[in-house]
Amino acid sequence: MSEILFFVGTFTDGRPYFDGAKGEGIITCALNTDTGHLERRHTYRDILNPDYIAYDPKRRMLFSIADNLTAAGKVVAFRVATDGELKLLSDASSRAPVSCHICVGEEEVYTASYMESCLTAHAITPNGVGELRREFRYQGTGPNKARQEASHAHQSIISPDGRQLFVCDLEIGRAHV
Repeated sequence: MSEILFFVGTFTDGRPYFDGAKGEGIITCALNTDTGHLERRHTYRDILNPDYIAYDPKRRMLFSIADNLTAAGKVVAFRVATDGELKLLSDASSRAPVSCHICVGEEEVYTASYMESCLTAHAITPNGVGELRREFRYQGTGPNKARQEASHAHQSIISPDGRQLFVCDLEIGRAHV
């Protein structure tokens, strides 16, 4: 049997933007690739709005944003058991509200904040999320002044060779390197 574990993050409290959100937290699922059978394995409930998650198979760690939406949230690290159960390791402040992406690198975990248009880089340690190492703030406007009034960092992606980090800016229509 071939099995793939995957994780689903949910909005547990979407106020003020997503009223009515009633997610359960982070759900671990298992997919049997031979039969197509999908099974729900575990639910980690003690987290606010784990809307973006990233798995690091080398370290067997899952990183999540715990998004407050109105104030700084957290970057949270979990150890992933062989059956997909999550064990909380550590957390650190995301330093900005509405973090909208998380990306795992070799030595750091990166979070992009839409509202503050910034990217934070936290150290990855054997115990999960470490200290804040760097913070980048972006500025600018796009050609459509009615809609692109300010910079909004929206995603970070590491280049295939691991040497560059690209930060997509939704509002100004460009990527920062």
